[in-house]
Amino acid sequence: MATDTRDTWELDILGIPFGDYAHRDADGEYFDADTELHADKFGLPPLVHYHGYGDDKKHLPEPEYVGRTIRRWVDKAGVWFRAVLNQDSIRAAALWVAARRGTVRASSGSVAHLVRTAPDGHIKEWPVAELSIFDMATGKNPANRLAVVRPGAKAASVRIGLPRGAEASPVTPRAVMAADKYLVAQARQKAIEVLLRED
Repeated sequence: MATDTRDTWELDILGIPFGDYAHRDADGEYFDADTELHADKFGLPPLVHYHGYGDDKKHLPEPEYVGRTIRRWVDKAGVWFRAVLNQDSIRAAALWVAARRGTVRASSGSVAHLVRTAPDGHIKEWPVAELSIFDMATGKNPANRLAVVRPGAKAASVRIGLPRGAEASPVTPRAVMAADKYLVAQARQKAIEVLLRED
């Protein structure tokens, strides 16, 4: 039987959105299918909250690792990652709820001295060292708003009434609203359990 991704808190993340000169990000740069990510050398990146910054946008003493990536694939939109959130993390619980509401975005992080960018903003070399996610509802904004984060396909299929394990249709606002109460309650309960274990 297929595992329900509501239980495993899985997300599909467009970590490397493809663009072009006319569709550059807030930094005036863009990825495309020719960008070298060196996936064979760096493997699957860890999942981090907001590049290691706190809610005050200052570096934390220790970055918050909120999960891990388990798969990577490419389509015409860009490079996607399947990630699993850490269910022992209160931050991850909040991100899970926010992802269900559609307010989470992503940003990939590289190793600065290995990055190469053309004068027109084309990112030619970008070894992916980490993948960050964060909730835009808390005042954070991605460099590229196309870097979307959505519940894993199986979670979406269950939510919109398809058989468990079936391929999901596009997630709609109505589908999100229909499951919101359930998902908020689940995440709240998980956060309470974590707090009780820490006492």
